[in-house]
Amino acid sequence: MTIYTAAYFPLRIRETLATRFSGLIEYSATFLIDKGTSLFGQLSVGSTIATTSGLVTIFPAPTITRNNDQPFDELNVTAYGQGFSLNNRTIMGTEVLELSKTFRAVDQTQNPPVELNWTVYETWRCETATRHSVLANTSTNYTSPTAFLDRKFLRRWIIGTVASGGRNELNINWQSDIRDISRTNYGAWDEVAVMKGYVPVVS
Repeated sequence: MTIYTAAYFPLRIRETLATRFSGLIEYSATFLIDKGTSLFGQLSVGSTIATTSGLVTIFPAPTITRNNDQPFDELNVTAYGQGFSLNNRTIMGTEVLELSKTFRAVDQTQNPPVELNWTVYETWRCETATRHSVLANTSTNYTSPTAFLDRKFLRRWIIGTVASGGRNELNINWQSDIRDISRTNYGAWDEVAVMKGYVPVVS
């Protein structure tokens, strides 16, 4: 049986190191520490461990598991860093857009003239692109996905009576832009997802 004394501490008993899809490096470990270690000492141990592992920030603060029947406690550390850029950090997706516009016209051939109303509906399937990356938590230097976005017409239907010579389809100006930016904080780093999609203008 091994008898642990203060000379052994900090003693690593578990660790994992992984790189997320965004490029964020996640390190977690559990260490045995001397019960007499102060809070400052605990943080110093965690900081040294993280720095040694090539990571620059601990998040959240290390936690302690008390072992009342043992001469040591357990220090749990999680740290994060920015890894090398991955070859492919863009995820393609699809969404279904329902577009519509209501038209009005007066049928002068009838006596008295009759106002006609009809609505044109169209359904399109459009691609989206979401770029995942890692930024410093103070940075706003977003990079938009560069992927080409495809789209496909699915169906069209009309409700109402279409006037003679009236519009029976939509005039759509297809523009693509950043539609959403989400950030998840990990201390000094943020995991960022920038989603680009179509913003159609119907006329």
